[in-house]
Amino acid sequence: MRATLDWSYQLLSEPERVILRRLAVYAGVFRLEAASAVIASPDIAPAEVAVGIANLIAKSLVTVAAGTTAPRCRLLDTMRAYGLEKLAESGEREWLARRHAEYYRDLFEHAEAECETRPTADWLAEYAPKVDNLRAALDWAFSADGDSSIGVALAATSVPLWFEISSFNECRGWIEKALGFIGCAEAGITARDGAAVCAWLLAYVRARNE
Repeated sequence: MRATLDWSYQLLSEPERVILRRLAVYAGVFRLEAASAVIASPDIAPAEVAVGIANLIAKSLVTVAAGTTAPRCRLLDTMRAYGLEKLAESGEREWLARRHAEYYRDLFEHAEAECETRPTADWLAEYAPKVDNLRAALDWAFSADGDSSIGVALAATSVPLWFEISSFNECRGWIEKALGFIGCAEAGITARDGAAVCAWLLAYVRARNE
């Protein structure tokens, strides 16, 4: 298997190699606009990312998830593991993980704002498929090499999704982790994010006791 992956990787153009290894930062499915926003850089423009992903799909290195109205792509587990190795070798993994976490922090801030006004079925169809990337972003943010301020903001704004998919224990775990960083000066937690986490924790406790 390793020899096959090495052979396929070496056959790619250099921009395709860069795009493929950077796509490994995604856990689960992703849309083209998300990929373009996160993995584009001065050497790979957003338009080139879209073309590169189309080429990788044609070469069966990126798959398209079936049954969705808006195309969602993903890497198979073996290809993602290989891509993460290449990403680490390139020295790009940390800055890319940060951009990935920042993207999902901003996205779930938007999701939180929509959760009271958008029909629940539509809201879930949009945001539930992002749960694997949400977990990946939270894992990085709360890791030793991550940024806990991003993690606290993301933990607070992602609570509506955990509630809607009835993942209460996981919600509690992330909130408790976020609370552990509130009050640590070096963590750079804003008062707004700290208050949001505490408010969601209170809402969680009330919901579980009803």
